[in-house]
Parts: sequence; structure tokens; C-alpha cells
Amino acid sequence: MNYTGFKSESMTEKLERECPECGAEREFYQAASTELHLGEKTKWYCPECDYGLIRINGDIDSTTA
Repeated sequence: MNYTGFKSESMTEKLERECPECGAEREFYQAASTELHLGEKTKWYCPECDYGLIRINGDIDSTTA
């Protein structure tokens, strides 16, 4: 696997979406990224409550499962 690990603050990717835990629109930060046979798997977290979610190739989202 091609694990890129945690990104430095200058390379941080952001995702704007509603957090299921906070119940409000939040800015999620990318914690990690891995290339899978399904596509790119990315891990995101909400800095307000530490809720984490996973997206695969931008299409499959752990919050909708």
C-alpha cells in the first residue's frame, strides 16, 4: 500500500460538510490518504469534536453507510 501518513499543516486539505456529531457545518481536515484498488481512500476529521469519516474515491462516504 501507498500510505502517505499525516500531512504537514501547509499541505492540509479541507472539506466543508455537516458534522453528524456537532450537528453543524464544519471544516474537516484530511488526516491521511492511501491508494486502494477501489481508488484513493482519505480519512477526514472534525477539529471541533474529533469525529472522523472515510471517503473512497470521493464517491463512497462512511457517513452514509
